[in-house]
Amino acid sequence: MDRLLAETYDAVNATVRDPSGDRAFYAGLAATCGGPVLEIGCGTGRVLLPIAEAGHEVVGVDPSEAMLAIARRRLPAGATLVRGMAESLDLPRRDFALATFPFRSFMHLETPDDQLEALGRVHAHLRPGGWVALDVFEPKLESFAQDVQRGEMTFTWEGRQVLRKATITRDRVLQHNRVHFDFVDPETGEVLGSSSFVMRWTFRYELEHLLVRAGFTPLRWSSGFDGRPYEAEGDIVVVARRA
Repeated sequence: MDRLLAETYDAVNATVRDPSGDRAFYAGLAATCGGPVLEIGCGTGRVLLPIAEAGHEVVGVDPSEAMLAIARRRLPAGATLVRGMAESLDLPRRDFALATFPFRSFMHLETPDDQLEALGRVHAHLRPGGWVALDVFEPKLESFAQDVQRGEMTFTWEGRQVLRKATITRDRVLQHNRVHFDFVDPETGEVLGSSSFVMRWTFRYELEHLLVRAGFTPLRWSSGFDGRPYEAEGDIVVVARRA
C-alpha cells in the first residue's frame, strides 16, 4: 500500500466505513473483555483509537509503514505499534484478552493456509478464554459473475477533491478480488497515485470451519455491527473464544 492510499484512507472511510458502526462495535468488545487488546491490520488506527482512548492497553500490527506512521501521530503514547504480518506474528506477550481483524483485514490473507496460520498465531497470543473478532463482506454470487467491475467515488483530501477510480478483477478459482485504485484530480485528469491489492472472499461456513480448525469456538454471528442475527447480507461479523 503506497503513501497516497495511507494518507487518503481516513478521508475515504469517513464516508465509506464510519457509518457502519464498526468502531463502536470493537470498542464495546474491548470494554467487555478488558485489555490488553491486539489489533491485526490496524492501519491508521481508525478502529484502535477509541479503544486506546478508553484506557485499554493496545498493540496494533500492520505491514504498511505508511499506515503506521499516521497511526503513531494519533494514538496515545501508551499504544504499541508493530510492523509485521499476521501469519508470522511473534510478540513477547501471550496474555491478550481480545484480538481483532477489523474492516475486512482478514480478507487480505490470500489463501486458506495463510488464514489458518494467522488464526493460529492469534490463538497463541490470546490468554485462555480470550476472544477474537473479525468482519468480512458477505459474498454475493451476482457480483462474482462479473469478471471485471468498475466504480468511482469522490472525496475531500487536504482541501482538494480527489476522484478514486476502482477496478476489481475476479478470480473465482482462488476466490480473489484483485483491486486496483487510481487516485485522480477530477479537474485535470492527473493521476496522483495508484495502489493494488488482493482480497479473498470467504463464505460464512468456510469461515466457521477455519476458526474451529484454529482452535476457536464461535460465540455469535451477525450481518452487521448492530448485533442483528446473521441473514446472509451486508457484512459477516463473528466473535469467537479461544478454546
